[in-house]
Amino acid sequence: MGKVEMSTFLDSWKPALRRFRQNGSSYVLFLARLTEDKALRSLAQPSIVSRHAETFPAIAILVYIALVLPVTNAGCERGFSVQNQIKTKLRNRLLEGGLDTLMRLSLEGPHPSEFDYDRALQHWKDSKARRILGQRP
Repeated sequence: MGKVEMSTFLDSWKPALRRFRQNGSSYVLFLARLTEDKALRSLAQPSIVSRHAETFPAIAILVYIALVLPVTNAGCERGFSVQNQIKTKLRNRLLEGGLDTLMRLSLEGPHPSEFDYDRALQHWKDSKARRILGQRP
């Protein structure tokens, strides 16, 4: 990578970096400003970065990393909260597969008011022959 190319690339980032340093902003605010600024947002598009990746490999890697880093950890916090609601002291032997299924249902499944409990019960009954307490088959 030549010095001229590097200085050209850095010149396009100077306004954002200057604003970043002046305001003492955190990384989150820097990413927010990056997405607000149309010129910088257009530079950070994966198609543009991939076109210049050969010329600026280190910068391309940094841009790709910045594009995939979560700005907040709310998703992770939500996951741990759901896990703690599901895996209680009474359910401490819950295996990983069952916990994963229950967490996915809790996070991504239908709202309890929209769930068809009668259909689920019928599916459970039809899935295999079951003995009902006190009755003979």
